Amino acid sequence: MIETNDLNREYEIHSAKYYVSVGLSSFNGEYEDKQNAIKQAKRIGATLVLIK
Repeated sequence: MIETNDLNREYEIHSAKYYVSVGLSSFNGEYEDKQNAIKQAKRIGATLVLIK
């Protein structure tokens, strides 16, 4: 998990390292526990999660 204020920059950095985006989520509402993002990533087989 990488937490950043600049998702576009992180996306470009990791795309250059041959990571491929498998999805995107965006929420307006209450704070969501970061552990839930990690659990979802594991369910879909992701190896990296970018969080803003």
